[in-house]
Amino acid sequence: MDLSNKRNRDELKSFFKKNDIPTERNFADLIDGMLNQKDDGVAKQPNSPFSVEADPSAQQNALSLYLKLADNAPAWTLSLKNPDGSRAGLSINDVNKNSRLFIDANGNTGVGVTNPAEALEINGRLKLGALTQGTWPANPSRYVFWGTNTLDQTQAGNYALLQGFNGSDAGTVYLNSPTDLHLRINNADKLVIANNGDAQFTGSVKITGSLDAGSITQENWVAPTLLNGWVNYGGGFNDAGYFKDSFGIVHLRGLVKSGQTQKPFSASPTATARRGGNCTPPAPTPTALAGSTSPPMAT
Repeated sequence: MDLSNKRNRDELKSFFKKNDIPTERNFADLIDGMLNQKDDGVAKQPNSPFSVEADPSAQQNALSLYLKLADNAPAWTLSLKNPDGSRAGLSINDVNKNSRLFIDANGNTGVGVTNPAEALEINGRLKLGALTQGTWPANPSRYVFWGTNTLDQTQAGNYALLQGFNGSDAGTVYLNSPTDLHLRINNADKLVIANNGDAQFTGSVKITGSLDAGSITQENWVAPTLLNGWVNYGGGFNDAGYFKDSFGIVHLRGLVKSGQTQKPFSASPTATARRGGNCTPPAPTPTALAGSTSPPMAT
């Protein structure tokens, strides 16, 4: 702001000393050094606050704030419209005339937004206590995130919730934890996924559709004690064995034969198994076929 043609107080006072005759120019300098309520757009009426009229620009600037009046531009400006003049409200603008905070006539507030559509609309990340949300620091042109600011969110593994807004996965949602992941109902764990990929369910699991498993771990096969001269058949067939699964079902495998007759044995319809005891197979029959199943074994 250029004030080189203005007089300071001491200069003005020197023109009006006792016995001096001020000139017309002296009076003009005195008058121009004052604020005129009609010409300068300011007023102070009785019982009313100090009033300022906005300038006629599109943004209707009402007040400029300078660090020093000798600066070329104000540090901050208050205006009564957004920068393009399309919406009435109160705008706080920086030295480059960018609106940093705008409140429209309906109360919608924009931070870095000049046409807010919601009660609060922010262009950029929002930090609230220990929570941060907004564009993801690890890839700000493609994702928005939600997570704690106590973790370094520039590290790709620290976010809690991620959603793509650009590219091939726009709209895709990612749930993440840098350690274990817990899904809860009524603050009780229902699904826990450990950081090594192990999953633990509380309650039953129902699957609609097919299930592909990379590997299944079952109970170990138990080799029974063969009685009454029975031996494993051999010859590439499995040895006799059994195990009981978590549903209480007993699984059998293998082929046995009589050590005396050297003929394979197949289970007779009358063969029985007693829980807690040994299985006594019936005597071999001439119709027994090689490759038939062994009798049920007791658990």
